[in-house]
Amino acid sequence: MKRNPSSREAQRNDYDPLDPGSAYYTAGRQDEDLPDFIPAGEPLPEEEPFSSARPKARRQTRRKQPSGKKIIWTLVSLGVVILLLNLFVFRIRHVRVEGYGRHDPNEIVRMAGLDKSVSFFGLNRSDVEAALMSDRYLKVVGFEKRFPSTLILTVRERGLCANVQFNSVWYMVDEDGFVLERLGQETPRNTLLTVNGMQVRDARIGSRMIPAREDQLNAYCLVMKELLNQGYANAIAEIYVGDPKTVTLLTRNGFTVQLGSAEDKLMAKIAVTRGVAAKLVELGKESGSIDVTDVSEAIYSP
Repeated sequence: MKRNPSSREAQRNDYDPLDPGSAYYTAGRQDEDLPDFIPAGEPLPEEEPFSSARPKARRQTRRKQPSGKKIIWTLVSLGVVILLLNLFVFRIRHVRVEGYGRHDPNEIVRMAGLDKSVSFFGLNRSDVEAALMSDRYLKVVGFEKRFPSTLILTVRERGLCANVQFNSVWYMVDEDGFVLERLGQETPRNTLLTVNGMQVRDARIGSRMIPAREDQLNAYCLVMKELLNQGYANAIAEIYVGDPKTVTLLTRNGFTVQLGSAEDKLMAKIAVTRGVAAKLVELGKESGSIDVTDVSEAIYSP
């Protein structure tokens, strides 16, 4: 005989933990607190990564970033201020010219364009040199700006130093090889010394000679400047620079001087030449060779 379960047994069966639908899972609980029941055989959902501690919310204070219009107006205002300072404050107002020689300093200021309103920061030496090229005898040797409105300009007159031949035409140049005058094809009759052995590619009035070999022109410049410094240029008739390592001089009283390299103890070599040549003249010598390549032992050969 089949026995009906008592009410107590039925109540106990309703709380069967093995039955997902029993009151065991529902009694006294809220739906939101219950986990999702997943029947056997169904795949598990992906879980979020476990974090041991919930990150604390940080209170961040945002700084207001300047807008694009504000930045643009700031830059424009700054540019206007700089422009006004450059136009009305930082201007060349005082110019002092030194070493002008026969030229009038006011004329030099006018030629250089310094008699007009000129920016202190915009003015540079190359501008002044280019402006003074209208007078090829003027050379800028000093350029000093003193803040905020003063310029000290030092100029020098180029001097005629030597005769140089190019394409059968003779030219007169200064100590830097700067062409000042064109003579023609006839042999020069002036008192300037002659430069021989130099290979010239181009020679134009108002610019430096262009040599085929820069070392030849450099040798001439070194020797010429030292002759001028020691006041001995007028005693020399010729300079030969065909081989810059064996520069040769010809004095006007007939002595051939072997200098060797123009880059080696040139000041001492010229000084020794002056002394030896003067002594030979006292002894009545009128020609011969003086070798000063070794300044410690000058050698004279008749």
